[in-house]
Amino acid sequence: MKLFLPGTIGQSLKNPEKSERKVLCLKRKSRAYLPLFLLTLILCGSFSRVEGYDFHLIPASNLSYGFRDASSVPAQDSCTGAEEIVSTSSMGIAMVHSVESRVSGSLRLSGAVRADNVNYYVVSFGQRCFRAVRASKVTIDLTSSANKKRVIFYPICFAGAKKLETLSLKASTASLFGFRKNVFQGSKITRIAVYGMDGEEFKKMERKLRNCGYRGKIVRKG
Repeated sequence: MKLFLPGTIGQSLKNPEKSERKVLCLKRKSRAYLPLFLLTLILCGSFSRVEGYDFHLIPASNLSYGFRDASSVPAQDSCTGAEEIVSTSSMGIAMVHSVESRVSGSLRLSGAVRADNVNYYVVSFGQRCFRAVRASKVTIDLTSSANKKRVIFYPICFAGAKKLETLSLKASTASLFGFRKNVFQGSKITRIAVYGMDGEEFKKMERKLRNCGYRGKIVRKG
């Protein structure tokens, strides 16, 4: 009686030495792809370390994105002098880790900072960035610094700001602002005023704020 097995199983029974050579060949090919796999993991780790920046603004060829190894440096708002702690980049951009200004009443930020006698455009406000702010109103006016970079607000950005109730945002288009989920979690902001946008851009801005979870009042100003 003949025993018939289709495919490679039958072949392996007929010629076990040939089957063993195929397995060894597959193992060698797997080892050849191992360095590429490890390189992929390393690059993914590099991306995760750059927190607080929207990657579509950064050229893919610059894997370090020009940010310094030092985690933070003191800076002042280029237009108002408000004190901030930031990370700076050789690309002329900065990520704000903390707003240190203790001004009461109203605080204005222009979307640009000066550190070590160099001006940088702000591209993000990090977690609990405004926790030290004592003002009841914060205005972020990108038109005063001509900042055309997209500014991202990260989760729980305003948490800890005990007196902050009003946030004013000024720019020509809604695309210049980005909001992550839970941006306003833990904050006491009940009113957001949007300046400098026409009716269509204001609607886009309003949708962004609602989508990130904001449930307070949103008004359009001239």
